Formats: sequence, structure tokens, C-alpha cells
Amino acid sequence: MKHRNTAILIILLAAVSSLLSVFIMNSVANSEITNAVKIEVIVATEDLPVGTVLTDRQLEGKTVFRESVDSKVFRLNQKEFIVGKTLNFPARKGGQISWMHIGTVVEESNQKAEDEVISVIETLRNPDENVDQ
Repeated sequence: MKHRNTAILIILLAAVSSLLSVFIMNSVANSEITNAVKIEVIVATEDLPVGTVLTDRQLEGKTVFRESVDSKVFRLNQKEFIVGKTLNFPARKGGQISWMHIGTVVEESNQKAEDEVISVIETLRNPDENVDQ
């Protein structure tokens, strides 16, 4: 009888500690979600194919967690900058609009970086040609 009571007590304590753990984890998760920083980004209001010239009605703001946003995504306060730009890549309804979609700044900075990499590669390939004599 003593072993049976001990077994029941162990089972009850395990159940109580499990419920307590679940409650605490839910509280922590809810607290993190509530306190997480949110920002407004620009999303497409409809599926937009390549070549679409963006209009104000095709773009809207959406509040999302900052941690889920790539640094290249446009914020809502940048909307006037991309209205009138042409899409280089398709955008899905509800999808975030980024520099990749319109290519403006990224293409220029990528070209500069590409030119620098080519210059370094050429220097490494022909080190004797780059030595001052």
C-alpha cells in the first residue's frame, strides 16, 4: 500500500510540474511577442508581374516584427520613393517589397563591388604587372 501511495504521489507531482512548466513557457512566449519591436513595411496588394510600374494602390503598409524583416525591405515611410518604379522581379500579394524588386540602389552598389572584386582578382593573377619598378 505504501508503494502505491508513493507512485500516485509521484504521478501527481509530475502532472503538476508539467502543467506549471507549460503555463510558465506560455507566459514567457506571450511576453516576448507582446514586447517585440514592430515596424511597418510595404507589401503588394495584389500579385504583380515583372515589368509592372508600381502605383500607390498596388502598395500598402503592413505591421510586422522587426526581426522578421530583411534590411533591404522598404519601410512604409519610403513608399513615395518606389511609386512609379518598374518591377524587375514579380511580387506576390502580401509580399514585402525590397530593393531587389526595383533594383535601383542594389544594382549600382553591386556593380561597384563587382568592379572591385575583378580588380583584386586581376591583381592576384598578375602580381608582377602591378609592382612599381
